[in-house]
Amino acid sequence: MMGRRRNPENAWMPPHVACYKNGYRFRKHGEPTKHIIGPDASQAEVWVAYEKYLAGLVQKTFTFADLVELYFASPQYTKHIKPQTQKDYYRYSQRVLAVFGEMEPDNITSPLVQMFMDARGAEHPTSANRERTFLGIVMIWGKARAFVKIEDPTAVVKTIKVKLGGRYVEDWVYQAFWQWLGDHGHVMHQCAMEISYLCAARQQDVLALTRSDIQEDGLLIVQANTSKAQLKLWSSALKEAVDLAVATNTEAQIQTISSAAALAVPTPVLGSMPSGKGNSEQH
Repeated sequence: MMGRRRNPENAWMPPHVACYKNGYRFRKHGEPTKHIIGPDASQAEVWVAYEKYLAGLVQKTFTFADLVELYFASPQYTKHIKPQTQKDYYRYSQRVLAVFGEMEPDNITSPLVQMFMDARGAEHPTSANRERTFLGIVMIWGKARAFVKIEDPTAVVKTIKVKLGGRYVEDWVYQAFWQWLGDHGHVMHQCAMEISYLCAARQQDVLALTRSDIQEDGLLIVQANTSKAQLKLWSSALKEAVDLAVATNTEAQIQTISSAAALAVPTPVLGSMPSGKGNSEQH
């Protein structure tokens, strides 16, 4: 069915614009009627007002990248997540944004997530699992705040089973690497390595140690992921490693045991250290 023809005198008017007693208005089926300019406007001014009105109707598409940006700026991320986890989430976001960043969140469906997992997981299954988790966290966060209408598309997508990696490190391997560090002057690395082993502590927890963590009965280890604090009782080996770390840390100011000065254990070698070594002396 064709629309009603305009009167010849109104043929100059923009589409869907009509003259009424208060001026000119935009009126289109399915959209609200909107006054755009007064009755004394010239034809050119009416067209300018029409184009401005249309420009106002054109809104930027809300993308998944916009959602991630909002999430990273939210208290949920900035205040309620540990700094190390924040760094991890940001790293995971890079790959997810490369794939889904320009899409509208409601268009990210489970089949698309599964395709991502299949492709990404073929070579990097662990990364794929973590990136899927991040995607789900952001989608659930967005839905709770009305940025997303659909249900979490990752819910029905299973994680990829990953074989446990690593290998058991024999005592002689540990000792050989310890000796290599000493021969090359990496005393602080030796200390970090020994403290991590004796306390069964993660790298990030060892690097976060301060002099105030040196207690009378042992070394206080605070797990970054859980905030759980554990006092590792002194053994001769642990005491020796901590004392050596404090004595070697000549770059820090000389401070009392209650100070907040870091033990200053350097990081480079720790990231590549294999896990495990016989039975620990520290229980």
